[in-house]
Amino acid sequence: MVSGEPGKALAVLEPLISAPKPMPAAQLLAAKACIALEQTERAEGLLKAMLSAQPEKLAAHKLYLRLLKKDNREAELYEAVENARRIFPDDEELGLIWARLARVGGCSRDVETAIGILQNLANNSASAVLVKRAVTILNAIGRHLPQADADAIAATVRKPEASAPTPQSKGLRGAVRSLMRSGDLDGAEALCRQAVQDPEHALEIGDLRRLISSYRDLSGGKVDLQTVSEFETQNVVFKPAHQADTLIVLFSGLADQLGGMPRYMIDAWLAQYNVHRLYIRDQHRLLGMAGIAEFGEGYGDALDHIRATAERAGARRIGSIGVSAGGYPAIRYGLDLGASFILTFGAPTSLAPADMQTDGRARITARRLEAAVPDKCINLRGYIQSMLAPPPIINWYGGEHAVDRGQAEHLVGLANVDNRPLEGVSEHNVLHRLILSDELDATMRQHLHAPAR
Repeated sequence: MVSGEPGKALAVLEPLISAPKPMPAAQLLAAKACIALEQTERAEGLLKAMLSAQPEKLAAHKLYLRLLKKDNREAELYEAVENARRIFPDDEELGLIWARLARVGGCSRDVETAIGILQNLANNSASAVLVKRAVTILNAIGRHLPQADADAIAATVRKPEASAPTPQSKGLRGAVRSLMRSGDLDGAEALCRQAVQDPEHALEIGDLRRLISSYRDLSGGKVDLQTVSEFETQNVVFKPAHQADTLIVLFSGLADQLGGMPRYMIDAWLAQYNVHRLYIRDQHRLLGMAGIAEFGEGYGDALDHIRATAERAGARRIGSIGVSAGGYPAIRYGLDLGASFILTFGAPTSLAPADMQTDGRARITARRLEAAVPDKCINLRGYIQSMLAPPPIINWYGGEHAVDRGQAEHLVGLANVDNRPLEGVSEHNVLHRLILSDELDATMRQHLHAPAR
């Protein structure tokens, strides 16, 4: 209707969009008609009103992005896609738009995250169109990098004949994770019931359903949307516990979450152990090695702030946990803080240039670290060995994930390091599997009951 005769369509829709409570579907159709009629300002007004009232409407976000792109408003487009991705972090099209913008328009600081998104799309998307676009952008990025870096990135992208997840399962899994992140667990569970019918991905969808069920058990069945918002918008969040003697410091990866799970869900799991929790997300994306902005000027200030937090909370023990790229600061900070134990999940253990040949993801981050804080861009093996009595370090990773396995091998043979591959698992994100297992619970309780160091 809109594409054929937008003027007539708009006339029909006028009463519906002028009502005290306009129908969202009518607003969306009217905005499309306005765009077709070159009524840009009115289209923008309709979409902004719709998104203000119902920010969870993905179609409205995408139409607004199309409008901004059509008008060549790159700065506003970047801001709008950033806002949309906070609500729908797993949507493939939004990820592609953001990655394209992140390499142009003064946003090069995020190029390593863009590369990660594009690699994921190229390897896993069920859409041939999105795969082709992702590879095109990756190639464009590679042309501006040293040849060795470009080759390392290209090596991580699957060949065209490799199989991809089915469109139904891939789309539903992404939507489930988005709804979980926004706190809409009822919607997430409803989608899980659809996705679990796909035998190819029934196991992962089953895990997501079990995570939601576990969270409901731990939280009394309720989602505190204020807490959800706090974890989404704040880089640093401290959650105290009553008469606790342990502070757990958790470092997020470059994707801003913890192993693909929203931080508020992780917090519900950790709260059962009656520990203080300090969540850290480095806004500079330098793995905390140049410090944490909220804690002061540099790495030393960050250490002092964490120690002071532990002292104020009455904690006599510190535990350090890191997921994905957050595993590197979890080990480094944990060693320097005198942590009683360090737990990591798919962690990089070396950012030294000599070790970057097999990890195209870490290569870009290492280059930025080398420019900012070269003394922190190291293989952690030597740093661990320099400690008089290093704490136990337990690192879980997918046994079939070649890059994570290679990173884990840097620490093989160290007496205090326990590498624990998950056999048959090729995923990078393994934390959700372990939260559902007895192994992680037993490890947590073992170290929380051990004498403080």
